[in-house]
Amino acid sequence: MNEKNDTLENLNILEINREKPRSHFFSYKNMLEAKTFKREKSKGFKLLNGNWKCFYSEYVDDFPDGFYNNDFDDTSWNNIKVPSNWQMEGYDKPWYTNVQYPFPVNPPFIPNENPTMVYRKRFFFNKDELEKEHFVKFEGVDSSFNLWINGKYVGYSQGSRMTAEFNITPYIVEGENLICVKVYKWNIYSYLEDQDMWWLSGIFRDVYIESKEKTYIFDIFSKTSLDERYENGILELEIKIRNNYRSDLNNMNIDISIEKTQVKESYKIYDLNKEDITKGELTYKFNYNLENILKWSAETPNLYELYVTLRKNEEIFEIVPLKIGFRKVEIKEGVILFNGKYIMLKGANRHESHPVYGRVIKEEDMIEDMKIMKEHNINAIRTAHYPDNPIFYDLCDKYGFYVIDEADLETHGYDIIGKRNTLNNLDEWKEAFLDRAKRMVERDKNHPSIIFWSLGNEAGYGKNHLEMANWIKERDESRLIHYEGEEREIFERNNGISNRDPESSDVHSTMYTSIKDLETMAQDKNLKKPHIMCENLHGMGNGPGGIKELWELMYGEQRLQGGFIWEWCDHGILKKAENDEEYYAYGGDFGDFPNDGNFVIDGYVSPDRKIYPSLLEYKKAIEPIKMKSLNEQKTKYEVENRYDFIDFSKILLYYEIKKHGEKILGRTVDDFNVKPGQKKELNIDLDKNLFEKGNEYILTFYWKLKEDTDILKIGTELAFHQEKLWIEDLNYSNSYFEENLENVPEYFEIKDGKEKIEIRMFNREIYFNKFNGKLEKYIFDGENILEEGIEMNFWRAPTDNDMLGIPEYGAKKIAEYWKNKGIHLMKYSLRKIFIEEKNENYLILKVHKNAAPPSLDWGVDITYIYKIYRNGVIDIVVEGMPYGEKSETIPRIGILTCVNKTFENIEWYGLGPHESYIDSCSSVKYDLWREKAEQMHTRYIFPQENGNRHNVKNFSMKNRNGLTIRFETLDNKFDFGISEYSIKTLEEAKHTYDLKKENYLQVTIDKEQYGLGSASCGEEPLEQYRLYLNKFKFSFKFKVGF
Repeated sequence: MNEKNDTLENLNILEINREKPRSHFFSYKNMLEAKTFKREKSKGFKLLNGNWKCFYSEYVDDFPDGFYNNDFDDTSWNNIKVPSNWQMEGYDKPWYTNVQYPFPVNPPFIPNENPTMVYRKRFFFNKDELEKEHFVKFEGVDSSFNLWINGKYVGYSQGSRMTAEFNITPYIVEGENLICVKVYKWNIYSYLEDQDMWWLSGIFRDVYIESKEKTYIFDIFSKTSLDERYENGILELEIKIRNNYRSDLNNMNIDISIEKTQVKESYKIYDLNKEDITKGELTYKFNYNLENILKWSAETPNLYELYVTLRKNEEIFEIVPLKIGFRKVEIKEGVILFNGKYIMLKGANRHESHPVYGRVIKEEDMIEDMKIMKEHNINAIRTAHYPDNPIFYDLCDKYGFYVIDEADLETHGYDIIGKRNTLNNLDEWKEAFLDRAKRMVERDKNHPSIIFWSLGNEAGYGKNHLEMANWIKERDESRLIHYEGEEREIFERNNGISNRDPESSDVHSTMYTSIKDLETMAQDKNLKKPHIMCENLHGMGNGPGGIKELWELMYGEQRLQGGFIWEWCDHGILKKAENDEEYYAYGGDFGDFPNDGNFVIDGYVSPDRKIYPSLLEYKKAIEPIKMKSLNEQKTKYEVENRYDFIDFSKILLYYEIKKHGEKILGRTVDDFNVKPGQKKELNIDLDKNLFEKGNEYILTFYWKLKEDTDILKIGTELAFHQEKLWIEDLNYSNSYFEENLENVPEYFEIKDGKEKIEIRMFNREIYFNKFNGKLEKYIFDGENILEEGIEMNFWRAPTDNDMLGIPEYGAKKIAEYWKNKGIHLMKYSLRKIFIEEKNENYLILKVHKNAAPPSLDWGVDITYIYKIYRNGVIDIVVEGMPYGEKSETIPRIGILTCVNKTFENIEWYGLGPHESYIDSCSSVKYDLWREKAEQMHTRYIFPQENGNRHNVKNFSMKNRNGLTIRFETLDNKFDFGISEYSIKTLEEAKHTYDLKKENYLQVTIDKEQYGLGSASCGEEPLEQYRLYLNKFKFSFKFKVGF
């Protein structure tokens, strides 16, 4: 057989001898074991995971003859773990693309160089086991494979992320058996698997054998719903019995029971269907109505245990247990209703990704993801962009997540060649499209968590999609259908705005739509279907900004029912640099070409699930409890419960008041309850005797869990709210600096020399360089504090969002624009430096400078005004006036200096603890914070601007001896950052191993920075968060001392 031509490039072959798709379940020999739901206790279960023998070649036909035979000697072959991706085990190389195919687009042809691996493993059957029917299941093989048992050819399957099952009964012998699998990296249907992720190959999910009686339960469909009043449960149960050997069914019974209900029925198969009893496959349907059922939702994941027993007289053939949930999803009056209530999908797109094992994901990894999601208020998951491991859906049922289950179908590479709607309209590809829908739906149909079937991702839209949708609706009308590709066709033909409802999809679904366009579509009265964003808020690098504003719109427009952030985790692969430093690799790091670089690094958590600030921002935007102050005294609040189904009975409210980081009051509010979807007034007492003149007070409310849940711990914070208190007759002071000069030694010497201006005080010396105008040295007790003088700074290491503006979403590459304007090359020239005023207590020094890029005719005239007091305090005012054909926007307006690296203990009063920016600062709290300098850095896999703290009043840097540098705004607030890395180092680095710590700490103090936005795949920063270069002024003070 010429495998390449006969199978791998043959459009007429979807499978050979593969079993029909069916739901995922296990069978048990008694009720005690069935109640465990543990597959290792199931009847006839034989796990084939573990070490297999393997032989790898870059070519399909480059394998020794007879490799599939029992007597073939494989002792010299290597071992490989199953499950695994072979690229993660040292064979071939990982290859990352986003849109483009890594091979020529010329179906049905695939590359001649087609990495292939043969797997072999031996297993045993005893004599008693031979009486059964035996099926081998592969839960995931990328991308296709041929199968042999004991040297006999069994069959073929494709479809990387879907179960393939084969009946191997005729091939099994007593004693030792051999399974041999030949896996191919590419096949004709790889054209349908062009998802944004690493191309990884091999047997990457579990492999096992199930042995069954000659008559057995083949499939179960437990279709659940609710009655019109959403009170009683409805179960439509479909059971398929296989009786291929035409066994006598006269004394066979089907028993059906649902725990904690009145359902406990027994049916004689003969009585159910006398005429068709001789058929090889029998289908039986049952209907049940269950009164006052506990409903399933993401907030109340109530599950019932359904047991289907097949027995002959008293002999149990098998018991199939299923966990089912009663819920109803529908669209009424243009919105999604779940159990009769309007819901909001607060979702995440989640790939299966592990930094060491690729797409091999263990149950504990899934639970960890779900735990973090629940901690951050996420209630929905889109399985981007393929069906996940079957265990995943069990966990979603248990812990409570709404799921969009997505077909393993994407043809994004056709966009590049301008033929997006090719395969989806070709008749010869129809069965392949349908195959991916059918196998997904049949496998996953019993999960209450699944509320949408998705037709795939970014595969255009054509008649083959319509065929998929029609088949799904015929098979399962209890769920909705989702597909973004149809919506894209609609709005691209109408200048980027939808003007009609989709036909296949039950919802409008868009990606990265701007807030303005989203609002327009949401308010269009001609559109009758709800709208979700299947991808939004692209999480690449530092960003996105504007999360709060998007979700304010979501909650403000009824037809908008949520979205799914892109994406859950960075797909970095753990690798070692030449110096043995570990780092996370991205496209191109393995010599994979073509590739899409670090576009695969776009998560809200890192590969090892460390939380990025973006996830904290998302948590705040979607928090289930919102508060709004109703009076100036901050004693009266409107509290809104944004949960759809639960009240506050299991939630604790606690509030505290702090004075400059010191808690002066903490109280718990007992028995404050709000019904789901309702608002209620909260009143608190504030005793004015607690407050002192001249201090600022921060009131913080915390909403936390009162008790453990299945996945979250008691005390988990769900939401918070902060207010600065307004207290009558209090006159706040901005400063924490001591201005009294009475006890300061009178020594105050000023020397205005040719090269420098020297200011000497008791135990202090300050030097200004008269050639460049910098405050160059600040010496305290003989130790110079400054490693680099204070200078104006307009540049930042570009973020991914700065660099990757995508025209499709109306964004420009702002970093490219800035560089064309020469901002990164600014040259600073001294115009004048002079002492304007001096007396026995202070002097005022003025410095006039110019900042301008080379080769261009614009710049900024800058004036520094230093007021230096006898006690060492320095007030600094910076004024700027741009001229010429200036840059319209600018990365930042601030100053940069470098200080001795021993000043590593950082304290600040303002927003914290994590980084924040003008359009990404909702999740931080106003308080007094402390960190080490190294902890001020956010370790993005692709280094870039990071670590800024927004809206701060003051900060200090202390060394181990207690000597402290204090900075304080004179303008009510500023931004600051402290880094062990220079801007230049961050900008030039491509990986974390490129980052080399400086021998100083870089300090930036900014009047403002340009917002983060989401332009790496979405819109630029909102207008109000863009920094325009106009006349500016800002001021701050600093001092060194103990």
